[in-house]
Amino acid sequence: MIRLFFVLPMLAVLASCAGWQALNADTMGPQDARVRVSEAKDRKAPTPWQKARFGRLAELVGQTYKSEPAEADSAEPSDIATWDWALGGQAISSVHALEDGSYGGESLIYFDNETGGLAYVYVTTAGFRTEGTYRLNEDGSWVAEEDVIGHESITKVRSSGRLRADGVLAGSSEYFRNGEWVPGRNALYRPVTGIAPAFADPESSG
Repeated sequence: MIRLFFVLPMLAVLASCAGWQALNADTMGPQDARVRVSEAKDRKAPTPWQKARFGRLAELVGQTYKSEPAEADSAEPSDIATWDWALGGQAISSVHALEDGSYGGESLIYFDNETGGLAYVYVTTAGFRTEGTYRLNEDGSWVAEEDVIGHESITKVRSSGRLRADGVLAGSSEYFRNGEWVPGRNALYRPVTGIAPAFADPESSG
């Protein structure tokens, strides 16, 4: 179940795709057909206030991304993630789900007045949650650290990411599991259109 932790939250952060053709529902294979189609959302440029507060994360808002493993021989499932403004533009919401809907979650990223930095909470369909912080670096990359509440073996997660010049988000993570740090998942997130995260019906899964 370690694979569940590459959430951002790859933190994901992505901007428009410059060097990669965006995927769409017409070009995806049978596996992608399980992801529900959604209408594209209008994207508005972040305000100066939002840029100052959220840095490169603000560029992700209005975008949808699909992951692929950084290692070509990996069998990791793809993850679909969307980014939107929340709380009237004072926070960022990131919703993600695996393509088959078996797992996903939502992150709310906000400015923490107590620490003077970005913090987030992440709630999952697996019954655990996390609370963490973001550190934005001057080169446009970021690092996130989170405490895990309610998981049987993993208590902390560290992840980092950066938005490449071609619009692709590259990220990696590691987990504190059973008393030691272990490697997590490395993945790339590419901009996509015509799809959105979808969750399995909990009443039909049990």
